[in-house]
Amino acid sequence: MPVFAFVLGITFILMLTAFRSIVIAATTIVLNLLSVAAAYGAMVAVFAVFGTLSLQQFKQLSVGLAVAVLLDATVVRGVLLPSAMALLADRNSYLPRWLSRLPPTPPPETPGQAGPGTRPAAPEPTPAGRA
Repeated sequence: MPVFAFVLGITFILMLTAFRSIVIAATTIVLNLLSVAAAYGAMVAVFAVFGTLSLQQFKQLSVGLAVAVLLDATVVRGVLLPSAMALLADRNSYLPRWLSRLPPTPPPETPGQAGPGTRPAAPEPTPAGRA
Protein backbone atom coordinates (compact mmCIF):
# COMPACT_ATOMS: atom_id res chain seq x y z
CA MET A 1 0.00 0.00 0.00
CA PRO A 2 2.81 2.52 0.70
CA VAL A 3 4.17 1.94 -2.81
CA PHE A 4 0.76 2.63 -4.31
CA ALA A 5 0.42 5.85 -2.29
CA PHE A 6 3.94 6.88 -3.34
CA VAL A 7 3.15 6.31 -7.04
CA LEU A 8 -0.09 8.29 -6.78
CA GLY A 9 1.69 11.11 -4.95
CA ILE A 10 4.47 11.33 -7.53
CA THR A 11 1.90 11.20 -10.33
CA PHE A 12 -0.05 14.04 -8.71
CA ILE A 13 3.06 16.20 -8.33
CA LEU A 14 4.24 15.54 -11.89
CA MET A 15 0.82 16.29 -13.37
CA LEU A 16 0.51 19.41 -11.24
CA THR A 17 3.85 20.80 -12.36
CA ALA A 18 3.41 19.76 -15.99
CA PHE A 19 -0.11 21.10 -16.50
CA ARG A 20 -0.15 23.71 -13.70
CA SER A 21 -3.72 22.70 -12.86
CA ILE A 22 -4.88 21.07 -9.66
CA VAL A 23 -8.06 19.87 -11.39
CA ILE A 24 -6.16 17.90 -14.04
CA ALA A 25 -3.86 16.41 -11.41
CA ALA A 26 -6.79 15.38 -9.19
CA THR A 27 -8.73 13.99 -12.16
CA THR A 28 -5.70 11.91 -13.10
CA ILE A 29 -5.50 10.41 -9.62
CA VAL A 30 -9.23 9.65 -9.46
CA LEU A 31 -9.23 7.99 -12.89
CA ASN A 32 -6.10 5.99 -12.03
CA LEU A 33 -7.78 4.74 -8.86
CA LEU A 34 -10.94 3.90 -10.81
CA SER A 35 -8.96 2.02 -13.44
CA VAL A 36 -6.94 0.05 -10.91
CA ALA A 37 -10.03 -0.80 -8.86
CA ALA A 38 -11.95 -2.03 -11.90
CA ALA A 39 -9.05 -4.13 -13.17
CA TYR A 40 -8.44 -5.51 -9.68
CA GLY A 41 -12.11 -6.41 -9.28
CA ALA A 42 -12.25 -8.15 -12.66
CA MET A 43 -9.09 -10.14 -11.99
CA VAL A 44 -10.12 -11.16 -8.48
CA ALA A 45 -13.53 -12.32 -9.69
CA VAL A 46 -12.07 -14.35 -12.55
CA PHE A 47 -9.21 -15.90 -10.60
CA ALA A 48 -11.48 -16.74 -7.66
CA VAL A 49 -13.48 -18.98 -9.97
CA PHE A 50 -10.40 -20.68 -11.47
CA GLY A 51 -10.17 -23.16 -8.59
CA THR A 52 -13.42 -24.88 -9.53
CA LEU A 53 -13.07 -25.11 -13.31
CA SER A 54 -11.68 -27.51 -15.91
CA LEU A 55 -8.81 -26.69 -18.26
CA GLN A 56 -11.09 -25.58 -21.13
CA GLN A 57 -12.90 -23.18 -18.86
CA PHE A 58 -9.56 -21.72 -17.73
CA LYS A 59 -8.86 -20.75 -21.30
CA GLN A 60 -12.27 -19.18 -21.77
CA LEU A 61 -12.03 -17.17 -18.57
CA SER A 62 -8.51 -16.00 -19.34
CA VAL A 63 -9.86 -14.55 -22.59
CA GLY A 64 -12.67 -12.98 -20.56
CA LEU A 65 -10.15 -11.46 -18.17
CA ALA A 66 -8.11 -10.06 -21.04
CA VAL A 67 -11.23 -8.49 -22.54
CA ALA A 68 -12.25 -7.05 -19.16
CA VAL A 69 -8.87 -5.41 -18.63
CA LEU A 70 -8.83 -4.14 -22.22
CA LEU A 71 -12.31 -2.64 -21.83
CA ASP A 72 -11.33 -1.11 -18.53
CA ALA A 73 -8.32 0.58 -20.02
CA THR A 74 -10.25 1.67 -23.11
CA VAL A 75 -13.31 2.98 -21.29
CA VAL A 76 -11.46 4.77 -18.51
CA ARG A 77 -8.67 6.27 -20.58
CA GLY A 78 -10.50 6.65 -23.88
CA VAL A 79 -13.97 7.73 -22.77
CA LEU A 80 -14.07 8.89 -19.15
CA LEU A 81 -10.94 11.07 -19.25
CA PRO A 82 -11.89 13.06 -22.38
CA SER A 83 -15.48 13.32 -21.13
CA ALA A 84 -14.35 14.64 -17.75
CA MET A 85 -12.05 17.15 -19.43
CA ALA A 86 -14.87 18.31 -21.74
CA LEU A 87 -17.33 18.66 -18.85
CA LEU A 88 -14.85 20.58 -16.70
CA ALA A 89 -13.98 22.94 -19.61
CA ASP A 90 -12.27 26.08 -18.24
CA ARG A 91 -12.06 24.65 -14.73
CA ASN A 92 -9.36 22.28 -16.01
CA SER A 93 -6.83 25.09 -15.80
CA TYR A 94 -7.59 26.10 -12.20
CA LEU A 95 -4.43 26.65 -10.18
CA PRO A 96 -4.69 27.74 -6.54
CA ARG A 97 -2.99 31.01 -5.67
CA TRP A 98 -0.58 29.27 -3.27
CA LEU A 99 0.78 27.19 -6.17
CA SER A 100 1.63 30.23 -8.26
CA ARG A 101 5.21 29.88 -6.98
CA LEU A 102 5.76 27.03 -9.43
CA PRO A 103 8.26 27.92 -12.13
CA PRO A 104 6.59 29.27 -15.27
CA THR A 105 6.18 26.92 -18.20
CA PRO A 106 7.97 27.92 -21.39
CA PRO A 107 5.76 28.93 -24.32
CA PRO A 108 5.38 26.32 -27.07
CA GLU A 109 7.76 26.61 -29.99
CA THR A 110 6.46 27.61 -33.39
CA PRO A 111 7.71 25.65 -36.42
CA GLY A 112 9.97 28.44 -37.70
CA GLN A 113 11.36 29.42 -34.32
CA ALA A 114 14.80 28.24 -33.23
CA GLY A 115 14.72 26.38 -29.92
CA PRO A 116 17.33 26.45 -27.17
CA GLY A 117 20.58 24.79 -28.15
CA THR A 118 20.00 25.18 -31.89
CA ARG A 119 22.05 27.29 -34.23
CA PRO A 120 20.42 30.10 -36.21
CA ALA A 121 19.62 29.27 -39.81
CA ALA A 122 22.35 30.02 -42.35
CA PRO A 123 21.63 32.89 -44.77
CA GLU A 124 20.33 31.94 -48.20
CA PRO A 125 23.13 31.76 -50.82
CA THR A 126 22.96 34.37 -53.53
CA PRO A 127 23.17 33.26 -57.17
CA ALA A 128 26.52 33.80 -58.94
CA GLY A 129 26.91 37.26 -60.45
CA ARG A 130 24.56 38.95 -58.00
CA ALA A 131 25.74 40.65 -54.90
